[in-house]
Amino acid sequence: MFILIKKELSDSLRNKWLTSYAVMYMLIALGLSYFSLLGISGLGLKALGRITASLINLTIFLTPLASLMLGATSIVSEREAGSLEWLLSQPVSRRSVILGKFLGLTLAISIATALGYGFAGLFLSMQLPSEDLPKYLGLILISSALAAVGVAIGIFVSITSRGRFEALATSLLLWLTWVIIYDLLVMGASIAFGLTYLTIFLLLVLNPVESSRLLMAYIIDPTLSFLGLTGMLAAREIENLPLFLASVVFAWCLLPLIASFKLFEKKDV
Repeated sequence: MFILIKKELSDSLRNKWLTSYAVMYMLIALGLSYFSLLGISGLGLKALGRITASLINLTIFLTPLASLMLGATSIVSEREAGSLEWLLSQPVSRRSVILGKFLGLTLAISIATALGYGFAGLFLSMQLPSEDLPKYLGLILISSALAAVGVAIGIFVSITSRGRFEALATSLLLWLTWVIIYDLLVMGASIAFGLTYLTIFLLLVLNPVESSRLLMAYIIDPTLSFLGLTGMLAAREIENLPLFLASVVFAWCLLPLIASFKLFEKKDV
């Protein structure tokens, strides 16, 4: 297992797309942090709250996209190259292959994300009070959890896809659904069926991207007042809201992995 994780991590870190993602993340995070701090005094906002809002929006767009793409090409690329048959001919179980790829890819994209946050964090450490820094570290941890969800679902897509193009197209469609289409569907349902505020909130957090975003926001403002009445009602009515949100994210990571184990065991490569 360690050898598989090490191989996957090494291959991923040499991937030019992951390198581009890390550099782009770092530059955007630095830029957002710098320009957010410039407007603090004029707007009268807390520094961390404004910077966090910018970084959260960056995370929910870039991290799911990168993790889905990496996961979606992990199995199908090796199958097309003919290396998957060689790998499975070795004394290693198919579950170990899936788990090794999952852990290696998740670690790789978490390192890339942490580098992006890290350079911005070094800059912010000179500007923010020390008590805000643990909250900033919490954002990195949740970003890694969201990356794990994307990799898990991407691997399932990779197993079920017939080719690399199909895997990439499916992962792109899933990303669009997560970040744009799902919220529009919930908004349409709320108008059509007159859903209550709490029902709308519960439907929204079934989306792992939204659950991750709310977990990040909860670190900064436990009342979720920025969501208006919906957020404040949810924070008050749902007992142990952070645990509930974390459970949604964990379920989105675990269930695709279990499905991948079962499907890959039966699949003829």
